[in-house]
Amino acid sequence: MMTLQTMMVKNGLGKDVWTIPSESIDSFLLCQWITILLYTPQVTFVKCLLVFAFACQPASLSWSGLYEHNKDKCLPLPELYYLATSINLSTDVLIFVMPIPKVLVSLSIENARNKANSSSRLKLDALSSRNKLITSIIATVAAGVRIAWVHKFLYTTNFTYENAEFDVLYFVEISIGVTCACVPSCARLARKTWRKMRGYDDSHPASVDTFQASGGGSRGGHGGIQISQSFSQKRATGIQAVSRNAEDEVELINTALGLRPDHGKVKYSVKVEHAAANQIRRTYKATYFPKYLQTCSHHPKSTVPSKYWINMLGKIALEEAFALPRMKEQTERWASLFAVDGQKHAREVTDIAEIRTNYMDEYGVGYQILSYTAPGVQDIYDPKEAHAFAREINDYAAEQIKGKEDRFGCFATLSMHHPSEAAAELERCVLELGFKGALVNDTQRTGHDGDDMIFYDGPEWDLFWETCTKLDVPFYLHPRNPTGTMFEKLWKDRKWLIGPPLSFAQGVGLSMLGMVTNGVFDRHPDLQIIIGHLGEHIPPDLWRIDHWFEDIKKPLGMAAQCKKTIRDYFAQNIWITTSGNFSSP
Repeated sequence: MMTLQTMMVKNGLGKDVWTIPSESIDSFLLCQWITILLYTPQVTFVKCLLVFAFACQPASLSWSGLYEHNKDKCLPLPELYYLATSINLSTDVLIFVMPIPKVLVSLSIENARNKANSSSRLKLDALSSRNKLITSIIATVAAGVRIAWVHKFLYTTNFTYENAEFDVLYFVEISIGVTCACVPSCARLARKTWRKMRGYDDSHPASVDTFQASGGGSRGGHGGIQISQSFSQKRATGIQAVSRNAEDEVELINTALGLRPDHGKVKYSVKVEHAAANQIRRTYKATYFPKYLQTCSHHPKSTVPSKYWINMLGKIALEEAFALPRMKEQTERWASLFAVDGQKHAREVTDIAEIRTNYMDEYGVGYQILSYTAPGVQDIYDPKEAHAFAREINDYAAEQIKGKEDRFGCFATLSMHHPSEAAAELERCVLELGFKGALVNDTQRTGHDGDDMIFYDGPEWDLFWETCTKLDVPFYLHPRNPTGTMFEKLWKDRKWLIGPPLSFAQGVGLSMLGMVTNGVFDRHPDLQIIIGHLGEHIPPDLWRIDHWFEDIKKPLGMAAQCKKTIRDYFAQNIWITTSGNFSSP
């Protein structure tokens, strides 16, 4: 055990998984598996040994025949025997029950194939599955019968005779268990022997990329055709090269995912070397079995292939809000409109270095792109104050992530009062501070009382959009909370609808579709916009919007500004993130 632990330390025990080479992870998991195999029986054996060895004090009372007169010095021996036998039976039942779902599915697949293909291999496989199930049942029944003999064994006076019958049950159970374990190998041996008798040569395995396909029940060698396929071509059929002992498993996966083209009329058989087969099977599961292995972007320093990113380890998070520490009270006030615990929200959103990093490590986030929280600069209607605040935010963020570029990036915060100022600040943030783009809320408050708003879809904003395309960075359009007259008239008495329930989608939807219909993307075809929250309710309405504009009649004058369909712009210029949507039905 100590040797295994030493090997686990050598292969990454105590280190972050994304810093460990893939071959070391394989070795680590192998050591862990062997440790479990050794640890479980050892611990169970030692505990049971101690209980039975010291059931009586002195131990000689257990076999000297004086137990009946010294029960106060012993644990209840009959109960111990009943307990040991019951535990043995429970493990037998568990071993019997666990493979039942797989056996039943295998039988259903084999029965379906037998109707269309009467090959001897399929018949032998079906027989193997049935034998495994039947022998498991017999072994479990034998263990159950033994419980009934425990009482007779414990209280008989003719224990030398009765013990012989009791031991017979042990012999039967063990023999059946060995038989059950050998049945799969015997089936494969019988299948191989059967093929040899019919003249097939299995001594020369095909290469990994060679498939032998045959249809209509014909066997390989009798009208079969050789097909060489690349891995990407194999993916289209859903069939991967696997060794014989993995065949059933992959068939189940294919069937569950609906990847087999036909359950009987077409069959694929391959033989590859065992090591290559295991590698392909791992790749297969990572590609086609996302229920267990989900792939995603790696941690920037990772050397681990995507098949090891289980449960989406190494995510890149794009919409990660922060706030200046001096704005903590204002942040708490805004958060109280939609957050259950406004104080906790404000405390965490004003932290970058500690709380945030701990959350990232705990939940497998490899990289964050920070952006200032709403309503932010778009809530400041004085142009000079807004521009100064934006620069303060950007300088603060750049300082906070300095030296942590492997974990953090940032979107620029911009005052959107003047297109030229916004363009200049974006250029400074990208070229000097290394930011990844900009995140701006849907409208900018303006006017002497802050009751007016600026949209970004007019021709006066072309200078700004040209800067975005020149720098080749995305523009993230984010919602902000309603303010001023809009808040008083629409949301004051409906405050529970502020934020994700409704107001966010309304604000971004109006701004986004305004940019589309006012020709921003026709004037700047390379412009890339990001909207979060699964598109702020727009994607489900794309058909209806297109139907109104294209199938009914495009509104007067719109054709001059909007030359494509709404769906085209979403396909070519608009990106959607899953921010705020945590359901995976």
